[in-house]
Amino acid sequence: MFQIENRSFPRICLGTSPFLGAGQFEERAMMYYSRLYKKPENMVEIIVRSVELGIGGVQAIAYGEIINAIERSIAITGKQIYSSLVIGLNSWSEELRYAESIGSDIIYLHAQVSDSRNLSLIGEIVDAIRKRGLVPGCATHQPAKTIPFLDNTDLDIATYLAPINKTGRFMGRDHEKTREIISHTPKIVVAKKTLAAGRLKPGEALEYFRNLKWVAGVAIGIASVQEAEETFPIARGILAD
Repeated sequence: MFQIENRSFPRICLGTSPFLGAGQFEERAMMYYSRLYKKPENMVEIIVRSVELGIGGVQAIAYGEIINAIERSIAITGKQIYSSLVIGLNSWSEELRYAESIGSDIIYLHAQVSDSRNLSLIGEIVDAIRKRGLVPGCATHQPAKTIPFLDNTDLDIATYLAPINKTGRFMGRDHEKTREIISHTPKIVVAKKTLAAGRLKPGEALEYFRNLKWVAGVAIGIASVQEAEETFPIARGILAD
């Protein structure tokens, strides 16, 4: 576990981008969407198996079927599932209501909001999150630009969710510069796209994070029970010390 303000959160969590068939998966995206989002029982199966494998956290994207799958998984396992929630793909005010249903303490603005660097909009959402007694953060696809920009504002942001992986894929043209920028933010950093959208083997990908002190936690996108069974024991062996 690591701390964001007065909240504890698992260092390893299940990422849900595969559930939506997100664009980084390229030719696999539509297959994932059809097999997972359109068949919610498969999302539930993955979440439940991940919990059984000792993964207590989910990085959730605020779509109804994903939220429902988490709710069902909590009921099936009878266990607390920690969750962070990414809002802002559609109506952020409506999506924020999902936080209560799955018990999310940490709310990330989606990268399309954060990377707009629209201070008025970002500030409005951050204030709404704080008024609910929750912890606001920003996800980003452009960490080298967005993180230093936001760090130099008065916005009350506690954490960033940023693409970080061994190869630098999705980290921008100069990924070494991006690493340097991320490593110097005073905010808590959680890594996403840690397996470079499946282009890295779990052991190779996650060993990179073992001694990376400026990364507090990792989200690992999983597209099947088999992937969970392959990946999470390796992740726990490397990171859950």
